[in-house]
Amino acid sequence: LSACKAEGIPISPSRIQRAIQNTTQVMPNLSCLQQGWGMIQVDKAFEYLKATKDSTSEDINFQVAIDNRSGNPRGIYFRQPEESATKQTFSIRVSPKFRRVDEVDDASQKSRIDFEMQFCVKSTASWVSVPDHFMLMNNGRAFKITVDPSNLPHGIHTAQVVGSDAEQK
Repeated sequence: LSACKAEGIPISPSRIQRAIQNTTQVMPNLSCLQQGWGMIQVDKAFEYLKATKDSTSEDINFQVAIDNRSGNPRGIYFRQPEESATKQTFSIRVSPKFRRVDEVDDASQKSRIDFEMQFCVKSTASWVSVPDHFMLMNNGRAFKITVDPSNLPHGIHTAQVVGSDAEQK
């Protein structure tokens, strides 16, 4: 953080979180349950912050929720045999949360109203189907995913649905 301040690189919680998550090193032979996002790489996170310092979308936090699930769970969990026996479809809602809620000047409000971002969506497992992409507007958007664990062997299985800015490929 002090290096960012010294070099005039803007910082916000969203920018720091995204830099850390996008630059972690996945450790071989460990599941995502054991390592989360992976090992933090401070030098790479700082390089990411420098490379994206002019991107205004870095200040936007994206709130992800599973529609019709109570308690705002962080994922979809099947724990009972009957849950994992059939294919199920879920609606995933993505809502942009802009950095400053106290910015009420015309330019800030217009930029929020004009906000559009195309996301590429990928699943890390073949048994989770997702759309290739979706367009996100200022008021949020939902898309459907289908989870079909019916042919998986017994045990723990994990998958991630990852969205990225189509323009940042």
